[in-house]
Amino acid sequence: TNCKAYSIVCIKYISNHQPTNQSINQSITMSSSSSHPFEDDDRFDGLYMNVAQQARGIDPLLDTVFGFLRRKTDFFAGPPGAAAAGTDGTELAVEKVQQVMERHVKRYLAE
Repeated sequence: TNCKAYSIVCIKYISNHQPTNQSINQSITMSSSSSHPFEDDDRFDGLYMNVAQQARGIDPLLDTVFGFLRRKTDFFAGPPGAAAAGTDGTELAVEKVQQVMERHVKRYLAE
């Protein structure tokens, strides 16, 4: 792929067009960095509220998120070179979701 740095997710396509340099540079990365700049980012709250209202439930909302990751990204394939290294991308995807979930549970309990 053309993604920069280590990433578990790299946008393959945005709409029906080949990715542009700008979309590649803005690819979704799930790095192992200790800083998480998007945890308190409320720029997408309106978008997520709209999806939540249309989905009418947590399960359907999560289905839309994971459906997007499955259809439009390489999230479930794992980072570049994972398959060649014998690593199961789906296991890495589940581990990443668990890491993010655990981080947010800790924050919720601390609030």
